[in-house]
Amino acid sequence: YLLFSAVVSFFAGKKLQKINTEMNMALKEQADKQERKEIKATYSKTKKKVLTLGIALVLLELVVVKYTSFVLRNAGLVLGTDSFDVINIIAPLGCSFYTFAIIGYMADVYRNKATAQTNILKYLLFVSYFPQIIQGPIPRFSNLSPQLFTEKKFDVVSLKNGALRILWGVFKKLAVAQVISPVVDTVYSNNSEYNGTIILMATLLYSIQMYADFSGYVDIVLGASEIFGIKLQENFNQPYFAKTIPEFWRRWHMSLSSWFREYVFYAMSSSKAMLKLNKKTRKRFGNEAGRIISVIIPVLSVWMLTGLWHGAAWHYVLWGLFHGNLIMLSIIFSPYFKKAEQKSKINFNNGFFNFLKILRTFLLCTLGRIFFRAGNVKYAFSMFYKVFFDMGYPKGFLSLGLNQREYIVLATAGILMLACSIIREKNGSFREWYWQRKIIVRWAIVLFLILFTILFGSYGPGETSSFIYEQF
Repeated sequence: YLLFSAVVSFFAGKKLQKINTEMNMALKEQADKQERKEIKATYSKTKKKVLTLGIALVLLELVVVKYTSFVLRNAGLVLGTDSFDVINIIAPLGCSFYTFAIIGYMADVYRNKATAQTNILKYLLFVSYFPQIIQGPIPRFSNLSPQLFTEKKFDVVSLKNGALRILWGVFKKLAVAQVISPVVDTVYSNNSEYNGTIILMATLLYSIQMYADFSGYVDIVLGASEIFGIKLQENFNQPYFAKTIPEFWRRWHMSLSSWFREYVFYAMSSSKAMLKLNKKTRKRFGNEAGRIISVIIPVLSVWMLTGLWHGAAWHYVLWGLFHGNLIMLSIIFSPYFKKAEQKSKINFNNGFFNFLKILRTFLLCTLGRIFFRAGNVKYAFSMFYKVFFDMGYPKGFLSLGLNQREYIVLATAGILMLACSIIREKNGSFREWYWQRKIIVRWAIVLFLILFTILFGSYGPGETSSFIYEQF
């Protein structure tokens, strides 16, 4: 699978580069504006065909292995028959991630933002760079490839920083995410037995688990790469300190968010069809309506695709549309909120209101995770109903998969993770803060993390140790 996608995109990139070179040479020899315009149009048409074919072949592989069963199952439901045989295909590990990296590469060469690689072995190294292939971050060719193809020398500072980051990632995975896992699994696998309060509390824990699990993996990946002298892009920037949903998605899974923004949202927004629709809407309903329409369609399309990217199931689509609608409402009403704020003469940017904004955003994201974790649409709506209409005393919550000691361990680890996030938010880097401490403090932090993870972390035979985002 990986080799097929790599070979297709490699030759597509070479062809696109050749067309770019020929177009530039033709433009240099032509001074007439009209002729230059025709040259650009001719070559652009050819480039678009090559790019479309390359993307289609690469996406076809992803669609077949990931969505065949989903399409057959839903076709049977629509046609009212169960005669469709559901085909269970084992998807290759990391296919969603390396497919997007490959599409991004072809698109960048198409837009002259990157120069195509002519050595297929070097290109294969970019595509299959092992630390990030399972869960990202989704790499950009222009950022990663120069680092892969230059000589590396052993560096003690990189070793120390990389090892520290790996330790922090392992701590988050084993001492936070894995410890939370039994509570979330117990409640979500038997959701009909619990009231809305317990479901909400389990979902709040799931939000923490998801962050600790995914960002912990990324910390390990970035740390391992740094030891090799390779700096990958950050994928998280304290997302739970975000004050709005759009800001949250600029801080969470940043490589995926930026990928969809650059290669889908901007492409749709600037397409001829969207510009034409925008013009017609403005002419008939006014500028504001045109602005809203030109944003709503790309936003909802991006978030429906984001949901499908995470999994071939309707509850993922609903999760995507949940966030898409929140972002859409934010875009529509943001100008009115600003006007109301100016008229009220109340400072909504002080510490108290900022805390309320952070809390509101965290709760909205947490509610959306019910769709994400429920497993199917029926369970998701059932749990939503309980959260809003069947609240009660959370009897028995402290015995859901964890004992009292494990809850204390979890609280301690959670406070440490929060403290680190606060330091990063204030200083821009935990690493700088760490290296400014005295050596005895630094060693105390390292030894504490190691001992805490060994003594209280959840690992070993019988434990579910895989990372959550591996399944996507």
